[in-house]
Amino acid sequence: NPVKAIYAYGEKVWPISEPEPTEYYIKWTPSDVSGIFTIAGEARFLQSYNGYYNGPFSSRNVAESGVGVPYYYIDKGAFASTNILAIETNIRYVSGGAFQGCSSLQTVKMPGRYVLNGAFMNCTELQTISLSELQNLHPFTFEGCTKLRYVYLPNVTVIGPDYGAFSNCVNLLSVSLPKCKIIDDYGMAYCGIYEISLPEISRINGHAFYSCSNLSTIYLGNTIPTLGERVFLGTQITSSTGSIYVPISKLLAYKSASGWSHYSNRIFPIPQSINKL
Repeated sequence: NPVKAIYAYGEKVWPISEPEPTEYYIKWTPSDVSGIFTIAGEARFLQSYNGYYNGPFSSRNVAESGVGVPYYYIDKGAFASTNILAIETNIRYVSGGAFQGCSSLQTVKMPGRYVLNGAFMNCTELQTISLSELQNLHPFTFEGCTKLRYVYLPNVTVIGPDYGAFSNCVNLLSVSLPKCKIIDDYGMAYCGIYEISLPEISRINGHAFYSCSNLSTIYLGNTIPTLGERVFLGTQITSSTGSIYVPISKLLAYKSASGWSHYSNRIFPIPQSINKL
């Protein structure tokens, strides 16, 4: 039988996209929570929908493969500051601040092909996120999500530019970005992260990890990334207490590479007991 999908760490990594659904929906819990949300420009009472809403939705036409097609999206600030605990949707486009300030929100499950600035800002109870189609991580997406500890984003390829998607996530221990190729200027700045895995990274721009004071461990792959200015300023790597782990076959190349040679005494081979790449 043909393979229909491939999963890693519980997330679908192939195919990235699914066919457009025949019905769009948003589900939330608890189903009897009170409050107001805004979809298609109209304010609606949460308690009127028993935890399930299936339209109408806001839409715009976009060009894909030269053909204008509609896409449906969650409005800017749609659920901001409501008391929902969990959200699930098959809508792929989430406007800025859509769930900002949802201080009870713990779980998010959605494709997330496009999730704009500050979508989950200050969701202080957020612990579990599933954004299987997300490819570009925008500024402040998870700023102030102080309960986030482990993040796995299987299809993100670009972070930034501008200030950190995880800024002020003070308890964030580890982020795994297995397909990320570019971290743009200030892309992870002010992040509370302790550890990050970037096996496919090819470019890290200036101040990418600026003021990530907890950052002590980075895992990199076989491609030696282009390194911008002051990438690790304010991290434990700059203060010579952190570690950069690379494949043993590339150890000497990293130690002598432009930019990386400055950290040569902090570059080590990935221990065989650790499977990060």
